[in-house]
Amino acid sequence: MSVAETCFNVPQCALAIEDIFRRAGFPEGAFQTLLIGSDRVNHVIADRRVAAVTLTGSVGAGISVATQAGKELKKSVLELGGSDPFYCDAQR
Repeated sequence: MSVAETCFNVPQCALAIEDIFRRAGFPEGAFQTLLIGSDRVNHVIADRRVAAVTLTGSVGAGISVATQAGKELKKSVLELGGSDPFYCDAQR
């Protein structure tokens, strides 16, 4: 299972990714978007069903997520502080 807790100002992006997983034939619940407040993130990270955490966000949010993931001994990938997305094209 993969869970996305998305930034409050772009929830449609995560919902679209969830829809892509569903249409691609992944089992229901294989990818889930959580539209929750920051006060509930630690509880989600602590859940035994969550194996790893990714975050694209502020340095402050990254510190919080990394701290909780470390306490739970869960893998984490953080992309912090920037607002410059990029696209990798295998054809180039």
